[in-house]
Amino acid sequence: MKILDYFEHPKFGVIVSTANPEFDNLSNDEIKKRIGDEIIILDADSHKKKSVKVSGIELANSLIGKKNINICLSDSIKLSDITPNSEILREQDPETIMKPDPNLIGKIYNAFDPFEPLLPGDPAYVECGEVRGDSNIQQDLGRKIILANSPTCQLYAGHRGGGKSTELLRLQKYLEENNCFVVYFSADEEDIDSEDAQYTDILLACTRHLLQDLRDSNPDPILHWLRDRWEDLKGLALTTAEFDNVSVETAITTFAKITADLRAVPSQRAKIRKLVDPHTTTLLKALNEFIDEAQNQLPLGKTKLVIIADSLEKITPTIQEDGRTNHDHIFIERSKQLKGLDCHVVYTVPISLLYSNRANDLYDNYGDTTILPMIMVQKPDDNSPYQPGLDKLKEIIDQRIKKINPTLNLETDIFENETILERLCMMIGGHVRQLMQLIQESISNIGIYP
Repeated sequence: MKILDYFEHPKFGVIVSTANPEFDNLSNDEIKKRIGDEIIILDADSHKKKSVKVSGIELANSLIGKKNINICLSDSIKLSDITPNSEILREQDPETIMKPDPNLIGKIYNAFDPFEPLLPGDPAYVECGEVRGDSNIQQDLGRKIILANSPTCQLYAGHRGGGKSTELLRLQKYLEENNCFVVYFSADEEDIDSEDAQYTDILLACTRHLLQDLRDSNPDPILHWLRDRWEDLKGLALTTAEFDNVSVETAITTFAKITADLRAVPSQRAKIRKLVDPHTTTLLKALNEFIDEAQNQLPLGKTKLVIIADSLEKITPTIQEDGRTNHDHIFIERSKQLKGLDCHVVYTVPISLLYSNRANDLYDNYGDTTILPMIMVQKPDDNSPYQPGLDKLKEIIDQRIKKINPTLNLETDIFENETILERLCMMIGGHVRQLMQLIQESISNIGIYP
């Protein structure tokens, strides 16, 4: 039944008016029984349902024999909570009962994949800057790249699972919309083994992805570097081609094979590093020659080249022979090389390095590192709940549910009540991935929703 009018009476509180042709031939007592002691109001804008207590029902016959129904809701709802064209559902109406969908649980479960970053424009994305300490990746990293006349090298950090990849993909889109050609890659997917990574692996990964994404540029500088090592590469079974037949596609395939073996074949890893390590300086030089030529041949409208190397923060710290960690070797001892690419670069970096005894060295080499904070759910002064942060986490859940079914209500259809929803949001401490994991775990254990 659609709400035709709603108003607030000084004595009886909120009253909604409606009509239903099915009730026109029923007695007043029968209509009151059909409506019952509680109704559900379906909001026309948000599609959320709200259960409301009925304190009284007044009926009147119109001149043409229709029943006009006024339902008194007293103070069980605020007038401002009702929107035009909202509907009244009765508890016993079929549409108020959740129809079982055999695939719904699976859809909800997969909507909370904790390891899949959101692509730019995904309706499930929720802007959380105001509860993350005003963090804004477009301003913090993007603006520097757009404004700078010379290449920049910036570091980006945050706890694993906090949403860095999602933010970096948004940065990529922002830069592309501002005349930048962006080469983005997640290093641990195809290029490095996070359990055993060195600077050489990162340089080779950058080379591979630059060649792949800029394949229409002149590859000669890279090909000349490969030519001097071709027989050694053949000896490692990384290629079977003769160099006379090498093209840019062969070079891309060769570097893909090198990085794939570095990532997945431990027996080859040491051999490849032994071959490449002494020549990283010449590879960097060749790569910069390639970059310099490529930047003059970027697609129409593109004026800057940017590399975003994601997932480097996943590199596990290991102690090296000199007593230092591989983090020290990669990001500090090799900082000159990491900064040596003649284009704009953004590297993710382990957050532990920012709080180590090498933090000052990191700052001296790169300047400030941009950090993606957790969502604040407790006030730091007294540990009391921080409601804006909790509301953001609820919104994150709600947006993913809406992608499955926009009519589902978090507090009535998914969670048993608001208290349980807030308790779950408090438990994860503002960590987005843990929120996703906890929801998936809850679904796995329960199998149904209220």
